[in-house]
Amino acid sequence: MYCKKCGNEISDGAKFCKFCGAVQETQVAGSFQKPQNVDPVKEAEQQRQRERLDQQIVSLESERKALEEKIKEDLLRLSQKVVLPATDLQQKKCPNCGGMVAGAKFCSKCGYDLNSIKEK
Repeated sequence: MYCKKCGNEISDGAKFCKFCGAVQETQVAGSFQKPQNVDPVKEAEQQRQRERLDQQIVSLESERKALEEKIKEDLLRLSQKVVLPATDLQQKKCPNCGGMVAGAKFCSKCGYDLNSIKEK
């Protein structure tokens, strides 16, 4: 439907025009036709502006999709490059006998001095 005052297209059933604020009479959707006294130059400019905005929306949507794809590719590439540190189990084995030494200063199997291990 169109505003009776300014002629801009507004939502069917709108009580006020979102462009000029004019009160709209309650109408059945589509029953009110665009007024004939609308300035054709103004109407053409508004139509061009709507078309430009539509093009910008399409462009931004396309850009958003491209960025999402790039992020997915980057995340995949990064996940493949991640080097995991040695596991806790590997870090808690005695270098002399391979026995488990979680938190000990000396290996309980062979007595190896775990304090002599140099940290990397």
